Amino acid sequence: MSRHQLQWILALTVGVYLFAFRVYGLEHSFALLDEQVRDWSVAQRSFDNLPWIGPRSLNSGLDIGPVYYRFLWLARVLIGPLADNLPHAGGWAISALQSVGDAVLFVALWRVLNSGWLAAVIVVTAGTATLDAHLSSTIWNPPVAVAFVKLASAACIWSTPISRRAAMCALGFAALAVQAHFSALVVAAPVAMAVLWSLWRTEKLRGVAPPMFVGAAVVLVWLVPYAVSAPPELAASGAGHGQSSGAVSGLLSVLSDPSRLRVNASGEAVAIGLEFLLGHPYELPWVRWAMLAGGIVILVAFRNVALLAISAGAIAAAVLVFSLWQGPFGEAYWFMVIGPAGAICLIAPIAATRRTLRVALTAGAALVVALLQPARAAEAWHTWRVPQYGALVSGARAVVANGQNVREIHPDFDVPPGADVYFLHALLGGKLDAAGPVARIAPSGEVTYAP
Repeated sequence: MSRHQLQWILALTVGVYLFAFRVYGLEHSFALLDEQVRDWSVAQRSFDNLPWIGPRSLNSGLDIGPVYYRFLWLARVLIGPLADNLPHAGGWAISALQSVGDAVLFVALWRVLNSGWLAAVIVVTAGTATLDAHLSSTIWNPPVAVAFVKLASAACIWSTPISRRAAMCALGFAALAVQAHFSALVVAAPVAMAVLWSLWRTEKLRGVAPPMFVGAAVVLVWLVPYAVSAPPELAASGAGHGQSSGAVSGLLSVLSDPSRLRVNASGEAVAIGLEFLLGHPYELPWVRWAMLAGGIVILVAFRNVALLAISAGAIAAAVLVFSLWQGPFGEAYWFMVIGPAGAICLIAPIAATRRTLRVALTAGAALVVALLQPARAAEAWHTWRVPQYGALVSGARAVVANGQNVREIHPDFDVPPGADVYFLHALLGGKLDAAGPVARIAPSGEVTYAP
């Protein structure tokens, strides 16, 4: 077996493990809230009726691009039939996209670091981070952005010097990531600069033009519809609509008053965000200093601009971009896109040590990550999901299977806002009838009827 074949076999193994980690028990405890109902409802439309503008991003004030809803539509068409078109099919799809990104990034890191073990530790560290794993198993756009960030990062470091094909992939995936969630700009920008710099050194304008065309085309697919029209029912539904503290308004504010640039506050927020993403459920205040030291090692020891761009470069860009933010910090998911960058800064420097020490440190890092898996799984599978989802689904299935249209459906247990049993009932083909009985769902999922 060649090394190339071995890489892809192990990449498949890593991807399957991370997919299973993300979706375990999902059909019984899917996080069905208002935004999931909204987005899965959009995915029910025909392809030609999908909006070109998605919900608004809180940390930018810009609307999400078309890639998110088109991916959800594809998930509904391909995976929806496996789950009776219920929303957790969208969680399966986003988890699958994330796991594909993990597998490709694993191969790319193996090629750069010359160590499959280190590549696996990095990818699993980022992929099983509790918040990342939880959000990847629901319907939301930030993990879609993270998946495209991984694919863009993998293409960026795939070869030295970078080929035109890899460069086109890197810029295309980077642009898609920004469409999915504007926070991905902090990775897309250094990736684009590294790619174009590498091509310019080797091929000048002849090599730079095709990748730039691909990246520009993907951006225009978003910006042209955004400039022409914005569907009000979607733009107004985003959590950040009308916010004055987004990155765009923040930039204008800083340009008018440079003293409003918040570098220290941004650096602290990025450090806290990465400590939470990579360390939770444990508090690891030393992580920020380990990442800083790791970034310096990557700069000095590897002398690989592409690797630096997707690791320390992305974190530095995050500090710069979020220094424009004029509102309070506090949403950890804003920093999800730099989770892989943080893991690279923490672990990749091991590859720069001498062989004996490298083997010992790699084994130690692998052991630590393995020991973290149970605690991370407990958080990702239980803390941030909706355990009532399974009972709601069972009840909705029973009501539809009964063949009698009901007037109302009442769960006999508390459900969080947005966990709409009527939505599930309609997806399963159920209809309401004002003359029908009232269905009551017990916590076990059993259904009883009252006149």
